Amino acid sequence: MTVLGSLTALALLACSSSCNSTTELDQQAARGGTQGDPQVPRPWTARFRSPALLVADRAYIEGPKGLLDHLACRSEDGFHSYEAETLPEGFKQSFRVLNQAAGVELRAYLDGFSIVAFHELIVLERPGELPVRVVLSGDAYMRDGTTGKERRGSQLEIVGALDGPPEPEEASSEVGAPNEG
Repeated sequence: MTVLGSLTALALLACSSSCNSTTELDQQAARGGTQGDPQVPRPWTARFRSPALLVADRAYIEGPKGLLDHLACRSEDGFHSYEAETLPEGFKQSFRVLNQAAGVELRAYLDGFSIVAFHELIVLERPGELPVRVVLSGDAYMRDGTTGKERRGSQLEIVGALDGPPEPEEASSEVGAPNEG
């Protein structure tokens, strides 16, 4: 093993312990906790646990602090733009498709829901305990992955009221009735 190889291996070994603890502290701080404080699970909704496919021109997702723990968004450099800003209303992330002709849509995953947006995806994590809302607009489509039931419209809204702290071992196959609003 070369000297450079040995140094690289030592650096990786040292980073594996210190980087992980920093990441853990960062995650605790983001959730409002500090090291040594017991983590109290935040209230969450069971509404989005079951599989569903949502497709629309635009998707808007809002929810309380902790929303980002349940959400993953995918964007591609060169095909999508991304902006993040802190507003009085909360932490807002905006994803936009740069070139519609390229055919590279935006994707998000909210618990069991797969969300596809062809033009824009907005995520707003708000302070306070408020319901989680997904609003689809512009040729919106929803397919319940459990029942196969489909809904279409120019705007669809799915709302999930906060149930209480999530229980990791609990699994629900119920998608629940959509909010007609």
